[in-house]
Amino acid sequence: MAILTVTPNAAIDRTLLVPGFRTNGVFRETQRDIRAGGKGINVARAVASLGKQAECCGFLGGWTGKYIAELAQRDHLPSHWTWIEGESRSCTIIVDSETRDNTVINERGTPITSQDWERLTEEVRQHVTNKYVCFSGSLPPGSPLDKYNELLGYCVENSRCVWVDASGNILESALKVPGIKAKVNHHEIGTIIGRTIPGPSYLSSAIPLLRALGLQELVITFGSRGAAFLTQGEVWFAASPPVDALCAVGSGDSFFAGLLVGQASGLPVPDQLKMATAAGAANTLTLGAGFFTLPDYENILAQVHVEQL
Repeated sequence: MAILTVTPNAAIDRTLLVPGFRTNGVFRETQRDIRAGGKGINVARAVASLGKQAECCGFLGGWTGKYIAELAQRDHLPSHWTWIEGESRSCTIIVDSETRDNTVINERGTPITSQDWERLTEEVRQHVTNKYVCFSGSLPPGSPLDKYNELLGYCVENSRCVWVDASGNILESALKVPGIKAKVNHHEIGTIIGRTIPGPSYLSSAIPLLRALGLQELVITFGSRGAAFLTQGEVWFAASPPVDALCAVGSGDSFFAGLLVGQASGLPVPDQLKMATAAGAANTLTLGAGFFTLPDYENILAQVHVEQL
């Protein structure tokens, strides 16, 4: 089993536990978690939480980039970085331990050139063959969408399976690549098909529109309510059991990791969805994205119910 995660817009994630946080005040954190971040790196760390291993690719630059590389190494994540001029970004997540509200401030990232993108493309091509691949998150300013799609197409031709987790015009562009698979939240896919899908009960009326996208496989997440998997003419739904969530940031990435591990392990679709749902829920119990304990995961896994719709 081999998994490659691609994070074009990597970051340092600083997650702070701040009781009673609000705007226009001065506060002190009571706990902090500093990790290499960006959605694909979170996926790789969550894969490691499941006892497996994933490799990382992405842009890094400046002192911040060196720190990201060091933090990824501390998490024992094999990495193949593309170094650029400028400074990689930082993201700040503030968790109010009293209300459990999460506030996220994401920097945009440093601009890149077409030459930078060509170097990342070559790095991915060197490591993509015969692997399960995910492209996760935003793109740095200056990223060419046509070249992004070309790289996705190359990976489809040379990989076992290629998934995308993105939003906005990046997602819309990626969905045009033949053979691509996508993990989206219900807001993102609702915008694309022009129909609101607030919950799984609305799926039946939206399925013809979703099928029209031409995707082989599509996973739609509904937050704490669960997720649906559309594949091979079937629709499966996993309900997420209630948990005492602390921080939901990164739970989608942990969900993605569970899905990839299940798929790369050759498990049936219901088991893939069950693993993904349990990993996403377990992530909410800890401070820090893409990290959870195996006992938490296994406890939730035993409670996940999957049904065919």
